[in-house]
Amino acid sequence: MPDRGRLFAGPGARFEARQPLEDPLMPAARNDDLLTAGAIAKELGLTDAKVKKAIKELGLEPKAKRGVCNLYGRDALAKVKKAAS
Repeated sequence: MPDRGRLFAGPGARFEARQPLEDPLMPAARNDDLLTAGAIAKELGLTDAKVKKAIKELGLEPKAKRGVCNLYGRDALAKVKKAAS
């Protein structure tokens, strides 16, 4: 049976820092291109409610999801701006 370490480490115990796991569905390079409805509202200077209403009316589908957040591409900015104006 391999050594799994102690449950309670003493003062001399050493721990290795682990690298954060990357989400294979959302590469780090693409995260800059994805925006939440709140981020879209902030960039356009609109309220969250107006942006969410425009997204619903346009039937925009999120490019990705992270937890409960829908993430939209930068192309959605122009569509939402036009619909909300």
